[in-house]
Amino acid sequence: AVAFGFPLFFYRFWNLFDTFIVLISLVSYVEKAVPAFNPLRLIRIFRAVKLLRRIKKLHRIISALVSAIIPVCNSFVLFGFVTMIYATVGVHLFADAPGQDGHFESFFQSLFTMYQVSTGDAWASNIARNLYHGDDDSVSLYAGVFFTSFQLIAGCVLMNIVVAVLLDEFLMAMGRMRAEEDANTAYIKGCESDQHPLDPLFDLLSVHRNPQDLRHSIRGLFHRLDTDISSYLDYEETVRGLRRLPVFKTAGLYLSQEDWEGMVAGVA
Repeated sequence: AVAFGFPLFFYRFWNLFDTFIVLISLVSYVEKAVPAFNPLRLIRIFRAVKLLRRIKKLHRIISALVSAIIPVCNSFVLFGFVTMIYATVGVHLFADAPGQDGHFESFFQSLFTMYQVSTGDAWASNIARNLYHGDDDSVSLYAGVFFTSFQLIAGCVLMNIVVAVLLDEFLMAMGRMRAEEDANTAYIKGCESDQHPLDPLFDLLSVHRNPQDLRHSIRGLFHRLDTDISSYLDYEETVRGLRRLPVFKTAGLYLSQEDWEGMVAGVA
């Protein structure tokens, strides 16, 4: 704190965390009779998280997983919504049925039961078959349709959707980070060699017979990059389209976000 100055030292989260750990350790060492401080000393194990920032590839994976939290949570909300609907229906159908063994006596018991069914943990032998082989044929019919439909919807479809969303967001985040790293590397090389990432394309466009031929070439290039036919190009669509051009398949393309923003600055 003295070396960096108190304002700069306490500006970083990890410095605050280390300070808190030191204070807790000192207090627990002096006041050994206070048992409340003993669990707080376990917080020191979280200092191992700092190692993730030092291992570059591991830090990249963790950052990609963190960026996928919100989309995955949205998928879990859909899964929870369907589970609560089935839990409510389960209480209505099986609360008084023989053989339900307390699985559907209340909403929360039914909710936990449906979660067990979605995991596939002995739901057929311990839950469904007790209802399916009851004395009431209507209950048996309800049980068969109820559990089979829920297992197909929640266990097979929705759980796979959660995994698919996680993988999709993870791969997109990893792709963005790799593109940023490549763009930064190309930017450094460009600064050293005093070249622009789009110099091969500019050289190709410079070969034109007249202004009309140049406008036609630029218009054709724009339509080729505008794959979604939205009459608008964002950074990711521009990079994807340029990398498909023959001139960049051999030379490679590393266009940074800053370079793209500088190109489109002031364009209406």
